[in-house]
Amino acid sequence: MSPDNGLQEQLVPDQRAVSDKATCPEAADGAIALNGCGRKTEGQDGGWPAYRVLLAVTVISAVPLGIILSYGVFNAHYQDIYSSADDAVWIGVVSNGITFLLMPPLIYVYTTVCRRQPLIHFVWIGWLVTGISLLGAAFSTTINALVVTQGLLLGLGVLLCESPMLQILNTWFVSKRGLAYGIYWGAGDTLAVGISFLADYLLGSLGTRPTFLIFCGFRLPAAPPPVTVARCSVAFFKHPLFYLLLSASLFHALCFYIPQIYLSTFAIEILALPAYSRPLLTALQNVAAIVGQLSFGWLSDITSLHILVITSSGTCAVAAITLWGCTSLTGTPSSQLAILCIFAIVFGVLSSGMMSLWARMGLCFSSSQQQAGPDDIVDHTQPEDEQHNNKHSVPATSQVNSDCSQLVFGWLNASRGLGILVSGPLSKALLNGHQDRPVSTNSATFGAGRHWQRVVIFVACMMAASAIAGLAAWAIDRRERRGRPRKR
Repeated sequence: MSPDNGLQEQLVPDQRAVSDKATCPEAADGAIALNGCGRKTEGQDGGWPAYRVLLAVTVISAVPLGIILSYGVFNAHYQDIYSSADDAVWIGVVSNGITFLLMPPLIYVYTTVCRRQPLIHFVWIGWLVTGISLLGAAFSTTINALVVTQGLLLGLGVLLCESPMLQILNTWFVSKRGLAYGIYWGAGDTLAVGISFLADYLLGSLGTRPTFLIFCGFRLPAAPPPVTVARCSVAFFKHPLFYLLLSASLFHALCFYIPQIYLSTFAIEILALPAYSRPLLTALQNVAAIVGQLSFGWLSDITSLHILVITSSGTCAVAAITLWGCTSLTGTPSSQLAILCIFAIVFGVLSSGMMSLWARMGLCFSSSQQQAGPDDIVDHTQPEDEQHNNKHSVPATSQVNSDCSQLVFGWLNASRGLGILVSGPLSKALLNGHQDRPVSTNSATFGAGRHWQRVVIFVACMMAASAIAGLAAWAIDRRERRGRPRKR
């Protein structure tokens, strides 16, 4: 498929630079956005042009990202055709982990080392790598080969596409960036559900090789717009707020995937619930995740970021104890299934929303956050005596040298990647050698036995730690804003 030059108009805002407010009076009333170079451009934060870019970014990354998110379908297929299928789990771990863990160094490359290169060049490279990975996977005959192709190369290709595309998205959304990211994540999960059904059908009817070749042909390339980025400041590394937000994200990630992986197993193998409980709980978690990403993205633009972090993690901690942990204490299978369904919805909505808050967290350290919304968080990369004056406006001529929102976003992604890699062995160790049998109404205990008690308590403790880190971040930010003199 040849590149579609029509996408160039979708991905690049009107890049008419302005030198000062005299030559561009619209800058004073917010009609102009910050482009990738730190200059003001029209069409930001609303209207069809901005949402057309959001649609393009979502569609371009849909297929390769959907393959990663729907890896469970491929894993089930590999269990039937490979003798060494136990190692197939590493395909999903590697592809998922790379897209998160390697985002900070990639952002550093295109904001510092290669900052004069148009961002779409990285998307082209990623598009090429995803093509090579899918072709390689089509002709792979061993699990080790698939770890390299469907795991390593596909994850790297998605990373090279997704991160620059999100940077382009940032040029169009500032005050509504939380909503934009929520739509992006939610739409991605929705498309992943469709891709998982399509992959299941293709793998069952055609086999592995034709499936990968079809998906390779479905990829959508992009044309090269002339977008570059300003040099990014790393002054946020000196601010404790960054480390508290990073800690909140890391604690959250350490337990986020555990209910997604084990809730169905807990229902079927431990509580001996009907077989239809597995697809029901999985579907509820997936739908709840979409709702959570959309709603938290929207809420982050209109209410306090810190309140959302505390509410999300704190409520998940309480739900783990009172719902998941106490499920086995109820009397009938129908009531147990009902409680697990409620937990799947509550935990799915509140825990999945954390990803949509990363964009708003990044704006805490960006000089473009003058449009960041009601959180009233100032640029923590500037000296204290300048933070208040720059809280609401930035001169039209300013280069966004301290606009490190995407790099902060990258580090939050890395914390999630680390959580993915660590939570797998941790959860396995917590359940190691468990011999719990299906519980009866006469022998029910909290958590259905000591091994599952460990899992439930671990999830609750990590979510509580995330909420505490969010509370500390709120306290530090509130203290700094109170200690700053008011502008007269």
